[in-house]
Amino acid sequence: MNFVQSLRLALSSIVENKMRSFLTMLGMLIGVASVIALVSLMTAMSDYILDLYRQQGANNVTATVRPTAPNIVDFEYMKKVYDDHSDVFYQMGLRVPVSNAIVKKDNQTSVSTYVVGVTENHNSIDNWHIKEGGRYLEYSDISNRSNVCIIGSYIEKTLFENQNPIGKTIKINNEVYTVVGVLRQKVDSVEYGADDNIQIPYTNAMKLNKSKFIPIFLFAFHNNRVSEEAKNIVTDALYAFLKDEDHFIVRTMKEILDMAEDQLGMLSNVLLGIASIALFVAGIGIMNIMLVSVTERTREIGIRKSLGAKRADIMWQFILEAGLISSLGGLVGIILGAVLTIVIGRIVQLHAFPTLTSIIISFGISVGTGILFGFLPANQASKMNPIDALKSD
Repeated sequence: MNFVQSLRLALSSIVENKMRSFLTMLGMLIGVASVIALVSLMTAMSDYILDLYRQQGANNVTATVRPTAPNIVDFEYMKKVYDDHSDVFYQMGLRVPVSNAIVKKDNQTSVSTYVVGVTENHNSIDNWHIKEGGRYLEYSDISNRSNVCIIGSYIEKTLFENQNPIGKTIKINNEVYTVVGVLRQKVDSVEYGADDNIQIPYTNAMKLNKSKFIPIFLFAFHNNRVSEEAKNIVTDALYAFLKDEDHFIVRTMKEILDMAEDQLGMLSNVLLGIASIALFVAGIGIMNIMLVSVTERTREIGIRKSLGAKRADIMWQFILEAGLISSLGGLVGIILGAVLTIVIGRIVQLHAFPTLTSIIISFGISVGTGILFGFLPANQASKMNPIDALKSD
C-alpha cells in the first residue's frame, strides 16, 4: 500500500467519525490559538515598551537617588559635575515626579496622570517635540516658579477633546496651571503610556511635594564611545557626596534597554512554555482517542492484515490519521489565534498582529505532537496478530 492509499484511508476514517475527530482536534485548536495569541501579543507589548526606552534617547545616563539617602543631592552640585566634564556631556537635566498628583479641568472629574517637574532643556534630552502654536518651558518659568505646564497628547485628547488647549488652564493638586505647549505623540496616546504626562517647572514640583529632594538626574553624553566614562563620572560624583553606593543607581539608557530586552525575552519564553502545555495536553488527548480507535477497529485491522497489509501499512494509516487531526486543528487554530490577536490588541490598544514565528512554532509543535502521540496507538495496531484481531467482537 502506498502513501496516497494510506492517506485516503486516514481521511475516510476522520470523515466517518466527524464528532470524535472534531473533539479530538479541539484541544489542538485551542493550544495553537493560545500560542499564537500569547506570543504575538507579548511581541507587540515588547516592541511598545522598547520603543518607549529608545525614544528617550540612547546617549543618556540616568542617576536615581534613593529616598533613603542621608543628604539631599542638590542641582548645583550635579551642575558642577556637568560643567567640569563638558567634553563628555552636552546636556544635563532632572526629573521630580509629583506625588499623588490629581489633575482637573474646570469641574470635570479628576484624572490621575504622571506629573513631573523638569528643566527647560528636558525636551531635547528626552527627545520630546512641541506641536505648532505652543512652546516648551523656559528658564524664566523655572526661576520664577511660573504656573505653566506642557501636556502630553493623551491629556490633550482626554481633557480638551477637539479644543485648542494652548492658553487654557487646568488644576494640579488644586493649583491653577496654564497650558503653554502640547507634546507631539511619541508612541501610543493611551492611559499610562508615554504620552500620558504633564511636565511643569521642577521648582513647582518641589513646591507641590513640599520637599527639596531631587530623585532623578539626567546627563546626555556626546556618543557611545564615552558611555562608560560618562557613567563612571556620575557614579564617582554621587559616591563622593553620599559615601554609599546603596543610596543611588546610575545606568545608561543602553543598559536599561538591554535589561528590558532580557526581561521581556524571559517573559516571552515563559508564556510560550505555558501555552505549549495546552498543545502537550492536546497530544495526550489525540493518543487516547487513537487508542480507543484501535480497539474499536481491531477486526478491521485483522481483515486488512489477512489480505496482505504489512505492519508498516497499518502504522502509516494511524500515524497519518493522528497527523491529519492535529494538522487540521492547527490550521483552524492559526485562524482563531490571528483573530484573537487582532481583537485583543485593539481592546488593549496595541498594534498586535500574528507573527510568522508564532505561527510556524505553534503549527510545527501541533503536527509534531500529533504524530508523536499517534505513534503509540499506530505501533500497537501494527503489532496485532491477524488471527487474534479477527476473533475480536
